[in-house]
Amino acid sequence: MTEFANAMEVFKLLDKSNCRKCNEQTCLAFASRVFLGERALNECPVLPLEILEQYRDKQKKKQTRQEYRESFLAEEKEKIRALDLEEAAKRTGGTFSQGRLTLRIFGKPFSIDQNGDMYADIHINPWVAAPVLGYVMRCQGPPDGPMGPHAGTQGRPGEKRPLCPAFGKSLKK
Repeated sequence: MTEFANAMEVFKLLDKSNCRKCNEQTCLAFASRVFLGERALNECPVLPLEILEQYRDKQKKKQTRQEYRESFLAEEKEKIRALDLEEAAKRTGGTFSQGRLTLRIFGKPFSIDQNGDMYADIHINPWVAAPVLGYVMRCQGPPDGPMGPHAGTQGRPGEKRPLCPAFGKSLKK
């Protein structure tokens, strides 16, 4: 069984008495919290047991930030597996060698293998890994004209560097 589609789907199951026995102001507020995964359906004390059993598997579990970050990075790595890294190296201005795409980010070489695993001389935090993987997947190549400065993609003055829509726009003068 899939998760609830919206809060109204949960609300329809409730008695709509606004009894406040669940410590919410209204049944709709309770339904919204259940839909968001912040409350469990069985926290409504007046809901019949048959309904609780029937809809037990539809409840969403709220993810922690760490769980969300891990699942997001796993999805991004899965997309990298389907990517041609050699072609991505051409689009991003990186190099491809020994099965790895290497980009200079923050002045340091960052390499990505076909599994989406990243290698660098410095620690790679998840908040750095996610934008880098996104850049590799979505960068469209060099823009027409000079590009404005961007940390890690700056080259020598006048050098054209690849543009990624996620990181900014080309600055045409």
